[in-house]
Formats: sequence, structure tokens, C-alpha cells
Amino acid sequence: MEEVCARGDSACAVAALTAALHALHLYCVVLAATLHRCCAPSHPPRHRKTASHTWRWQKLRGVTALLLGATWACGTAAAALRAQARVRLAAAVLAPAGWSTAECLHAALWNRRQSAPLLYLFTYWLLSAATSAAALAQHFGVGASVLHFEVYLHIFSLSFTTVLAVIDLLCFYDGNRNQEWESESKVDNESDVLSRTRIWIRERERNQDIKMDRDRMRTGKRNRHRRPDSPDPNPKSKRDDISINQLT
Repeated sequence: MEEVCARGDSACAVAALTAALHALHLYCVVLAATLHRCCAPSHPPRHRKTASHTWRWQKLRGVTALLLGATWACGTAAAALRAQARVRLAAAVLAPAGWSTAECLHAALWNRRQSAPLLYLFTYWLLSAATSAAALAQHFGVGASVLHFEVYLHIFSLSFTTVLAVIDLLCFYDGNRNQEWESESKVDNESDVLSRTRIWIRERERNQDIKMDRDRMRTGKRNRHRRPDSPDPNPKSKRDDISINQLT
């Protein structure tokens, strides 16, 4: 830390930690997006329809994410006016980049209905809230004025990142619950199909038995009502019996 900040400069240390957080987030998101694009299977449209209402408070999340992006963009503009503070400028520039990559990852997860990586986004928003809280503590520790512009930026950033972290955590649990429900419904559907197949086989066997009984009854009635001197309706079988008797 002393390589980039002077000894005792707590504001520079907080900015350096913030810049390191956003830089690490950029690296992780690019790696995760590459693996997600190459290796993750896409769900069929039927699955998307069944899971369309599993993630809660997405409208609130979208509005909060836009407000957070605007807040961090204002922070970048404010840091650009003081270009001599390079560590703060780097942290302010990396923050909107980290926000944009996080929202792109969230959009990809929304399209594919995958909730497991949302736990990573929850961790990122939580750490961002922690850095904003640390920056606020540093500002109030050195006796900064309440009317200072950066104080409001960190207050808004702390509020918005906390809301995003809570919503992503709820969506993570909703996704796991939806997967459990789908697995249970799949097992129930398979058991229903199996039971229906068994019932269909039993009905078919019973219908075949009824048909065979009816054929036997009809054959017996014909043989009963036939006169002895009437021609045989099946002479071929009679000739076969005569030939067998001659052979014996």
C-alpha cells in the first residue's frame, strides 16, 4: 500500500482498495463470462416460460442499478477534475467499468435462468458497499464537511449497492428453490406417466380378454344352432381331420 500511497494517507488507501476490488471484479467477470458463454448449456424455451416469475424485485433492481451507474459516473467525472490524485482517479474509472460488466453478467444469467453465479454478484455488491462505508468512515474521521460532494456519492453508493446485494441474494435462493421444485415436478411427472402407462396396458389387456370371450360365445352359439345335415362352415378343417385320420 505504501508503494502507491503516502504513509498515513487513509483516503488514498481506501481508494486503492476500491480500485483493486473493481479490477479484480473485471478479471473475474471476464473469465466467468467466457466460461459461461462456452460451457454453460442454454435452457429450452419451455423452461424459460416456467421460470419467468422466479426472480423477485427485478424492476426495483433495474432502477437501482441505473442509479448506481449514474452515481459512479458522477464520481468518475469528479475524480477527473482532480487528475493529480491518480489512485482516486483509477478507482473512479474502474467503478463504472465494474458496474457495466456486472450488469452484463446479470443479463446473461437472466436469459439463461442460472442463479448460482448470482452469489458472486452478491459478494461483489457487498464488498462495494463495504468500501463505500470505509470511505465514509474515513471522511468523517478526518472531519470532512457534510456538504462535501464525495460524501453524498459514497452515501448513495452504499445505499444502492446494499439494495442490489439483498436482491441478488434473494434471487439466488429463489433460483435454488425453483430448481428443487422443477426436480420434484419432473419426478412426479415421470411417476404419473408410468402409472398412466400401466393403466393403459391393463385396460388394453382387459379389452382383449373381453373380445376373446365374445368371440368364443359367438362361435359356441353358431355350433349350437347348426343342424347336423347342414354343410360345415369350415370344410377345410374337416378335410384336415380326415387326412390326419387316414395317416393314422
